[in-house]
Formats: sequence, structure tokens, C-alpha cells
Amino acid sequence: MIRKLTTVGYEAANAVGRFICDYQSDLSDLPTQTRSAKYPEMDMVNAGSTAVVLEDGTQYMLDNQGQWKQLSSGGGGGDIDIATDQEVMDFIFG
Repeated sequence: MIRKLTTVGYEAANAVGRFICDYQSDLSDLPTQTRSAKYPEMDMVNAGSTAVVLEDGTQYMLDNQGQWKQLSSGGGGGDIDIATDQEVMDFIFG
């Protein structure tokens, strides 16, 4: 199951989302820049969107090609550090 935590940026061209996935298999259900999520209430999102997989603590970020790329190894769901909304905006817009 997927849960959307927040959306940063209210214009579709700038919107990035933060998600929690229960399992690795949930990643394929997340939205990208070109497709909506499996769940209709989730809008498309842009590069810089992030997801955390609770199953193993891995973190992912959506790249410019619409692929969810792993950022770090989880190591069993230990310390998970999720970027703040401001950090994501600074990363995307400088």
C-alpha cells in the first residue's frame, strides 16, 4: 500500500510528492511525470519526488526520465532521513 504524505508546489509543473510504500512492489504503483498512480486520488508528480519503503528502509527519488531510483541502502528500516519540503525545493530549484 502507498500513502502520499505531502505535495510541495501547487502548480502541476513544479509539484513533487513524498510517499511511503509498505513494500518494494509498491514502487511500480507510484505516479511519475508521465503516468498517474494506481490510485486515482494521486496526481502525477515531477522529478525530485521521494519515496521511502518501510519493508527495508530504502529511499527513492524520481529522476528526470520517470524512473524511481534508489538513493540509499536501508539496512532493515533503521534510521530513515527524509528530506524536508524546503530541502527538496532547494535541490530542484537551487
